[in-house]
Amino acid sequence: MQHYKKVSKSLTLVCLFLLFILSSCKTKPQPIKLGDSCSFCKMGVADERFGAELITQKGKAFKFDDVHCLIEFVKGNTVPKDQIKTILFVDFEAPHEFIESENSFLLKSDSLRSPMGSNISAYKSEAKLKENQTKVGGEEVKWSSLDK
Repeated sequence: MQHYKKVSKSLTLVCLFLLFILSSCKTKPQPIKLGDSCSFCKMGVADERFGAELITQKGKAFKFDDVHCLIEFVKGNTVPKDQIKTILFVDFEAPHEFIESENSFLLKSDSLRSPMGSNISAYKSEAKLKENQTKVGGEEVKWSSLDK
């Protein structure tokens, strides 16, 4: 009976350890906050509305203060393209929410004045993009054309 209790306790500890490891490996976006360091230019995030994030297959998150920095980071092959799990943009209208790059609507307008000069904002819907476009001008751009 004593042996059974030791094995049971050891098995419980192993299961708890594995559960902890598996739960800590989940890939999820890390909030971008003012003052966070950009993974490309190393400057502090000054305006959360223009942020972006790249998450690798292994779950490492790279934060960017501007789409320009994200583009240059991707072009530099710091993370090989086959190791990129997802690219996210901060929703211009809700800076603490993310939009997956393939589901985003991007507006480029010189009136926006992003931190590193890309002047690109991201929206969840084309209607939201058009609504802001009437205020600031500019043109819709696609992520697929920017990351080349």
